[in-house]
Amino acid sequence: MDPRYHFTESTQFEIWNVTRRDTGVGSDNTSITLDVQYAPSVKMEEDPVYVDVGETADLFCVADANPIIDTDMFSWKWLGEGEMEEMVEQSQDEATGQLTIQRATRAHAGHYQCTADNNIAPPANVAVQLVVRFKPELQKGAQWNKVASRGDGTRTAEVVCQGEGIPRLHFSWAKNGMPIDHTPQINQILPQSSVWSASPMHLQL
Repeated sequence: MDPRYHFTESTQFEIWNVTRRDTGVGSDNTSITLDVQYAPSVKMEEDPVYVDVGETADLFCVADANPIIDTDMFSWKWLGEGEMEEMVEQSQDEATGQLTIQRATRAHAGHYQCTADNNIAPPANVAVQLVVRFKPELQKGAQWNKVASRGDGTRTAEVVCQGEGIPRLHFSWAKNGMPIDHTPQINQILPQSSVWSASPMHLQL
């Protein structure tokens, strides 16, 4: 018999240092169900979560807790600057909390925090990253359209193509419609929620 189990002089059955493993039914002449309640722990079903711009993103937060509260056990928080973006809906299915983002935009990208609270301290929380994928957008303007350099064969001109997109961009070059056999050097600049890439090409003039 486990040394934590014992009977008192009044025939009461006691368990010292109760753990979750003690949950169950005991029997002799009477059946007793022991319900061990504990604070939640949480994890994300998937992290990071990827979504294409304009589509719906679902973030799932799964809790291990007893008891499970049917409503309002989960809450969500935007960890970026400002308020949580619009078109966001929170719901719960038993031990799973869900955050649904309709028509995701690039502004929705970033980190969110899920908190589970079943009224047994302490609450638990976990963070998740939402990555919003979008097609490449190239920098345009006069400074990107022309490059000036002396054409005496002693100078090298650098032509730069810079764009933004997720996932990472891959560049190719062509002259007069003909592909250039060139392996571009790609320099990445990483702002908070998107990826800028620049591909310089050097020409001997």
